[in-house]
Amino acid sequence: MVPKFGSRSSIRLQSSAIIMAVAAVLFIIVIILAFRLNAANKALEKAELNYEVLQQQHSALQAELAETQLNSGGSGTAEPGATGGSGSSTTGSSSAAKDWLDLSGVTNLSVKPAESELFEGFQDRYVTASSGLKLRGGPGTSYGAISTISYAEKVSAAASSGDWTFVKAGNSYGWVSSSYLSENDPKGGN
Repeated sequence: MVPKFGSRSSIRLQSSAIIMAVAAVLFIIVIILAFRLNAANKALEKAELNYEVLQQQHSALQAELAETQLNSGGSGTAEPGATGGSGSSTTGSSSAAKDWLDLSGVTNLSVKPAESELFEGFQDRYVTASSGLKLRGGPGTSYGAISTISYAEKVSAAASSGDWTFVKAGNSYGWVSSSYLSENDPKGGN
């Protein structure tokens, strides 16, 4: 017996066929999305690996640049791989001067002062920049800021390179523009 068009069994067959077709389409979509997700995960893993490699290369280049600048007197103009002369010879007085400044545990500096740039000891200075003064990882605005030193804050100057002074501010070391330092307290306390 053939079901008549519009009968209950005909409608059930049509509904079942539609449900099966929709389920098949959804199944295919799920499989396609699973393949795309797998490909995206593989691409992400590869990108993360490349990122780690680039970070290691960047760190190595920064260390090489810092060493080059240290060996060249901290001028900031030396190219990575170049060698410089300033600070390479030691005399009794510069070795003694170096002993008072131990930067062995300081890791946030791009450029440490050369021995020839060191003062005989720490010298008190005061920040004169009314909006504060950026403590930087090297002698120049191209180096990242470590922190900001407040107006009239007392710092301990240890060395100079051109227009930049290497200071200790609190527990941090870094470079500041010499233009914004004074021997006198700008608030009149000294």
